[in-house]
Amino acid sequence: MPHRSNRPRIKLVLGILASLMLVSSACGARGGEDVTDAAEIAGYDSDTLPAGGATAPADDGAGVSSADFGTIEAPCHDGDDTIAAGEQQGPDGTIQIGVPNDRGATIRPGLQKPVWDASVAFAAWCNAQGGIGGLQIELIDMDGKLFEVEAAMQKGCTTAFALVGGGNVQDDMQFSGKEGSDVQKCGLIDIPAYAVSATKSLSAGSVQPLPNPPTEVATTWFEDFQQLYPEQAAKWAPVWGNLPSLEAVKTRQEAVAEDVGWSRSVTSTIRRSERPTGRRSLCRSSNPVPRRCPGPASHPTWPR
Repeated sequence: MPHRSNRPRIKLVLGILASLMLVSSACGARGGEDVTDAAEIAGYDSDTLPAGGATAPADDGAGVSSADFGTIEAPCHDGDDTIAAGEQQGPDGTIQIGVPNDRGATIRPGLQKPVWDASVAFAAWCNAQGGIGGLQIELIDMDGKLFEVEAAMQKGCTTAFALVGGGNVQDDMQFSGKEGSDVQKCGLIDIPAYAVSATKSLSAGSVQPLPNPPTEVATTWFEDFQQLYPEQAAKWAPVWGNLPSLEAVKTRQEAVAEDVGWSRSVTSTIRRSERPTGRRSLCRSSNPVPRRCPGPASHPTWPR
């Protein structure tokens, strides 16, 4: 693998970071002021909507007057930027972006597929405007399949310029300690959509738009739930997957629940060998929310 130097990449890094920030906020921002909504497309106004509302066709952006996000200038445009030799494996005029995900996991097919889909949609939107400084975005599908993260990292290490907008449930496995499969040893720019494990959250050189520090946990939604549903909050049961990165999350949530006065009744653990298909009951005799388990014939359904 070519050696990655520390020569200036600030311009491209800023472009990538700005792009990811916009992806993170894309659900609530549509750009410009002249926006055509579903009702307008269907030919209705707010007073004449039919029963059930109006259905809009796929939004191709034609109703948006500007690619900018309010007062934030769109980061994508033509230009003459180039990638230095040895920084990636890809055609000239492109920027190779790795997107870690786990959508091929056999235990949970489609896991984190929205992360990949959002990246695909953003790349198409950005490339239509000229790309990042004239560089067309080409995505690298780094599907870790939940338990094959090291192999996915090998793919990124040998081809990608940067990792942007993705994530792995077991993101601690991105740090194999081996040349060619360790995110830090590879010298990759790393801008994850999220971090799960403490190892990832505290990793040096990672730019995290959505920080998840292992030493700090928000208590707001615990407190709000307790205020709104005091009887249900009187006892609670964490349900978690038996994976190291998820265990850390569970431990932190248990600490917060105890801090706000919740009393745990039972813990339900989903073993990594269990495949969530068909119907599987999560009801327990000590379940603190009986309305979710009203009877033996009614069980939660695992998503397929």
